[in-house]
Amino acid sequence: MSYRETVILMGPGSAEAAAIDRLADQMIRLEVRIDGAFEAPAHTHRGGQIFWPEAGNAVIGTAEGRWCVPTGCALWMPPGLMHDASSEGGLHMQGIQVPPEAAAGLPAECRILPFSPLLRELALRAATWPQARPLDDRQRRLVAVMLDEMAAAPTTPLLLPMPRDRRARRLAAALLATPGSRRTLAEWARLAAASPRTLERRFGAETGLSVAAWQRRARLLAALDLLGRGHSVTAVALELGYDSPSAFTAMFRRTLRTTPARYRDAR
Repeated sequence: MSYRETVILMGPGSAEAAAIDRLADQMIRLEVRIDGAFEAPAHTHRGGQIFWPEAGNAVIGTAEGRWCVPTGCALWMPPGLMHDASSEGGLHMQGIQVPPEAAAGLPAECRILPFSPLLRELALRAATWPQARPLDDRQRRLVAVMLDEMAAAPTTPLLLPMPRDRRARRLAAALLATPGSRRTLAEWARLAAASPRTLERRFGAETGLSVAAWQRRARLLAALDLLGRGHSVTAVALELGYDSPSAFTAMFRRTLRTTPARYRDAR
């Protein structure tokens, strides 16, 4: 595992840049390379972070649930949020740590952001700036646009909210471990030592999703991981319990507005 930090100083500038100057003293550029699977225990960061995988998928766990961050997306994490992190097949990640002052106008909760061409280019441009050198007026304007893009970006359905009820969490853990299972709710209920009605009620109240909808989202997150590792569309569809690759493709397109083949080939 390798880890690199680069400080990007945001020093005093013109009156036009005064708003940015008031927000932050510095930003920190991050790069992480990890070969093989890893798990990072729960921790926090003083600043906020926006990071994007260049290769591999990251899974971030918070009290709210589990976030899958596939390549092609970025994750915004507000300052001070307790979280853990893991990846099944290695990870190359880049990011920028945003000081708390600069994060004030950004969402107060985690958010998966489609990594739009504009946001990506702004982030990549910032990653080329010299280390520990005050930003000039043009660079500060680019930072301002980047923060605006992050604040305005739409969310994606890649959060898997975790129920709080002990029995419902037992079922959630089982579904995560075997997302392609074809067990019925009645069969799952026996394993969770609860009635199907109770599980449906707890999932609905605590996650906003039915058990079936929760399992579909768990399958989607598993599919993103498998596709990101180069598995074929047919292999992923069969492993995750879909009746056919076309049924899997229809679900994928309906949810993410692209096909699994295009998603895999763009990695």
